[in-house]
Amino acid sequence: MKHRIYKYHLPLQRKITLKVPVTSYEKKVAIVNDELWIWMQVDPESPLIDKHFQIIATGQEVPGPKSLYIDTVFQREFVWHVFVDI
Repeated sequence: MKHRIYKYHLPLQRKITLKVPVTSYEKKVAIVNDELWIWMQVDPESPLIDKHFQIIATGQEVPGPKSLYIDTVFQREFVWHVFVDI
């Protein structure tokens, strides 16, 4: 099947696990209507896996070397940095 772009909600907490297709690629993170969302390119027919994300505020400790930076977003006076565990 051809890939599609799906949108997933990211609750504002330090660690988040989403069930996503095994073939999935993070594309963009943004605040929409004061909520954090991530858009991913996925193969909707591939099996689901748990994918782990971390959200930190500016000034907090960055996740270790097994995490990959995805994006930074701005929410009023807050700045959030989103990482995915690899």
